[in-house]
Amino acid sequence: MKSVFRDNCRFAAPFILILLTMFWSAGTALLYAESAHSEPGHEERASEARHEVVEGGELEVVPEKVQGEGTGDEEFSRDSAKRQAIDVALVLDASGSMKRTDPERLRDQGAKLLSRFLGADDRLSMVSFDRFVTQQLEFKAVTASIDAEVDGALKRINNDGGFTDIELAIEKSAQLLEYSRRKEANPIIVLLSDGRLDPYPSRGTVQQVEDHLFSVVLPGLKKKGIAVYTLAFSDEADKSLLRRIAEASGGMFWSATDANTIHEKFSELFLGMKRPQMVELTDEGFEIDESVSEATFYVNRKTEEEEVTIVDPLSSEIDHKSAPGGYRWYRGKLFDVITISAPLPGHWSVSGVTGGKGFATLVTDLKLEVVWPKNTVSVGEKLLVKARMLQEGEAYKDDKGLKDLMFYTYKLVDNESGSSILRGKLLDTGADGDEVADDGVYSVVVQAGASGEFTAMVGVTTPTFSRQQQIPFQVSDGLVSLSLKRSGEGNVEDDLFEVLLSSSYAKNKDLKVVLAVQTEGQEKVFPLSLVKSKSDPLRYTAKASKLTAGKHFLSARVKTVEEGGKEKLESSKTLEYEVEKGVEEEVEPEVVVEEEPEEEVEESSESFTLDYASLGAGCGVAILLGAALIFYAIKSFNVNELPAKLRTPYSPPPELATRIDVLAGGIFGKQAKKPAEGNREMFVLVETIFRDEGAYSATMKRLMNRAGRGSSEPSDSPARASIDRATLSEEAAGPDAFEGGEA
Repeated sequence: MKSVFRDNCRFAAPFILILLTMFWSAGTALLYAESAHSEPGHEERASEARHEVVEGGELEVVPEKVQGEGTGDEEFSRDSAKRQAIDVALVLDASGSMKRTDPERLRDQGAKLLSRFLGADDRLSMVSFDRFVTQQLEFKAVTASIDAEVDGALKRINNDGGFTDIELAIEKSAQLLEYSRRKEANPIIVLLSDGRLDPYPSRGTVQQVEDHLFSVVLPGLKKKGIAVYTLAFSDEADKSLLRRIAEASGGMFWSATDANTIHEKFSELFLGMKRPQMVELTDEGFEIDESVSEATFYVNRKTEEEEVTIVDPLSSEIDHKSAPGGYRWYRGKLFDVITISAPLPGHWSVSGVTGGKGFATLVTDLKLEVVWPKNTVSVGEKLLVKARMLQEGEAYKDDKGLKDLMFYTYKLVDNESGSSILRGKLLDTGADGDEVADDGVYSVVVQAGASGEFTAMVGVTTPTFSRQQQIPFQVSDGLVSLSLKRSGEGNVEDDLFEVLLSSSYAKNKDLKVVLAVQTEGQEKVFPLSLVKSKSDPLRYTAKASKLTAGKHFLSARVKTVEEGGKEKLESSKTLEYEVEKGVEEEVEPEVVVEEEPEEEVEESSESFTLDYASLGAGCGVAILLGAALIFYAIKSFNVNELPAKLRTPYSPPPELATRIDVLAGGIFGKQAKKPAEGNREMFVLVETIFRDEGAYSATMKRLMNRAGRGSSEPSDSPARASIDRATLSEEAAGPDAFEGGEA
């Protein structure tokens, strides 16, 4: 009984498994589809958006944790590691448009400025790009001899290229850095471009190349620690693209409105990359102490005619014409860079310029260390800033009793206006963000209240020395920003709304993004369809062409779910956009309605396709699995393993049995006749049938034996030979040769 049950299960199991697998696949796919689209209904979203837009509720950003909090000496160590030697690949746009945007090649002076800022432990390479990428200068140590090589490399860039392949330039420059990388140096790419991504057609479409840049190239660079600092030159540059490149790789972005300000941006870029020891140039001058082995002065001028004069502690006045040995002086169109080896300790000052700004970088063993947690922050975000002094790599020891005369200060300066927006002191009291009192680490919590580009100046002043670090940083419009990209800007064919999320959302999977729109004169608020970028998961876009005629007010908002199930809402500033009358005739009819496809708000329509594809794939897997099981069952089936009761002996039809009896009587009767050849062949066939089924009788055995003895046919006759061959085949194959019922 157990054997019968086991054999029945063997046949039934494949079919049961097929059904179970199909039910499981279908259930899983449906659950996935439900969870992927289980967001509030359109009416609920519209209601939430109405509250945000109509009542003007731009939510205040209240961070859960102050950035930089609770890191101690480890964060100082990590920050110091970033300020070590650097290998810089300076990548310059060589497309033909540069002749129009910078006819005087003032960018060349910015490149020379950067080379003179770098120190002896740094290296510089120069690369130009258009359709192709060309290395104009191999990696060289930055010494006095590199000036001529930089000049020669810049002269070789003709600016006559027809394309602007930014992606290829970044990829090839990274390969150069990898090929000659030093363990003790940080690899950096500095990219300057006045245009937009425009690859040669054989490289693919603009969108394909951009997708590869953000999905493959930049993530790979970030893993390798290669940061890309970008500088948008002119209003024609795709600022959004260059900003995203910098943020995706851990670098920073700058924008120069014209060639006359490019040297200022290069100086800010250097401060952001290197964070050197420095002092600010003021009308009162500054102190250089005996620990300084080299000082580099950077002085901006208002006009080309102004003459910069350096006044040393001996009251000697020195200009670019009278500079003695030990001075390395470069005079640009609107700036001067002067490097002095072994400067005299004492009071230094600068004269000959009015309203110019500048700084002096110092090479010294007495260093100020500053921890500034992030280069890009959001409006209202709080940062914990820390500072301390080091002497020859160790914590500064106050042997002269200067603690009460040592002042740590900071100020935040708006780069556009040059005005100070916030200033104060760093304290070592164990309060207001400072972790431990009197441990030599001074701290302060700062908060940016407006978006823009700023410089943080953190310094320490004593009666005998002063040090400062200038840290460029950018403040975005909160955790979510909304901007308009006009037709013709970058790679945009039509006006496009762009929503960018802060990197703090990168790991948040439960994320809902909505672009809420309210038309002037109407109370209804509706969501505009957003498309999520395939290459950048923090970027969404919406077509402005979907709006009808009139003035519209748009606000991007993000909803997240925190631990404990509490929802948190963030929103961008409100953007105003107007569509002129007559344009609405080209607008798609179903735009400003609640019935808009729900998945388009956060995810593209591809998600529903994915759900049904998942269901189909699951069913397909189930069918294939079941077919494999059935095939296995058939191959493993053996009729001889069946119990005896289940075996059915072969019973020939009555007509065939009668025919056999007649033939047997005629052949093996009293008057036996020699069987015909056809009859013998039939008996061989019958014998094979009976042998295979195991159902022939003893009588048939006797008759067959008689047929063999009574035959007078020679043994080599065809009939006899066929019987012999069958017998030999049976003996050679063995008793199990035909098991399985294939006959």
